[in-house]
Amino acid sequence: RTGTDGSRSDGFRMKALPQAVATVAGGLLAPWVALRLGRPAAIVIALGLQALGLASLALAPTASPVPLVLVGLGFGFIGTVATTALFESSPRSSAGQVGAIQEVAFALGGGAGVAVFATIALLGGTHGFALALIAAAILTLASAFLAIRRTPAPDSGTTAGLRSRVRRRG
Repeated sequence: RTGTDGSRSDGFRMKALPQAVATVAGGLLAPWVALRLGRPAAIVIALGLQALGLASLALAPTASPVPLVLVGLGFGFIGTVATTALFESSPRSSAGQVGAIQEVAFALGGGAGVAVFATIALLGGTHGFALALIAAAILTLASAFLAIRRTPAPDSGTTAGLRSRVRRRG
């Protein structure tokens, strides 16, 4: 196919294919990893992979498909794990509302991300795209650190943990 500017888009599709395949793979692997390592660890791994991929793209944008695969794996992981966590923490009777909130948040997050990082890319001059990718990597890595900080101690937030603490006091 030829674009409106006379360029061919087939090359981009082939270069983006590893990321698409990795996104699906990340989504399929996420439940397995979350069951074995725990949801917090799966979230940190996903965000770490994504941040590494984004930073790698900024530093070597044409070197290999590996950065795109890392971004895709992270995106597939986090999408699956976060959506599962959202639905599991809500009552079944609210599933429709939770689904709507998840979809709106996904759309707003994507739109805000494009707006912010496109602005960075435009204002950054010749290195704008790399600066936008580095900013995205830093924000993603910061999110991983927040996930680590927000991870409750074992049994601290569960009903069983509360019961065991009450028994110890009483």
